[in-house]
Amino acid sequence: AVVSTQSTGDLSDDIRRETWGNFKAVLLALSVSKADYLATVCRNAIKGVGTNEGALINVLVGATNEEIQEIRAAYENLTGEQLERDPGRYNGNPKTGPRGTCPGETEWSDRVSER
Repeated sequence: AVVSTQSTGDLSDDIRRETWGNFKAVLLALSVSKADYLATVCRNAIKGVGTNEGALINVLVGATNEEIQEIRAAYENLTGEQLERDPGRYNGNPKTGPRGTCPGETEWSDRVSER
């Protein structure tokens, strides 16, 4: 296969200009790190009117503590705000915000409670 060597600069700019639809979304997602992509998903879930709690849950609940720390750092780089403290979000309910959903500070052990 012949691959074009002509590029106008940033790969993501070329993807935005030359593709569209779901194919464009997938290529853009694959062109950044996992933490950066998930930080963008979180940002899109909480910006604007209302909060897409389902998207936040999908990102944060399945992540390990280490992954959540990486997502937090990427979110802060993206927005300048801390993920769990992004102002004016979550309808004032901390249980529906990222910190209430999965703070990434849980200590895990193999010990089972007798209660």
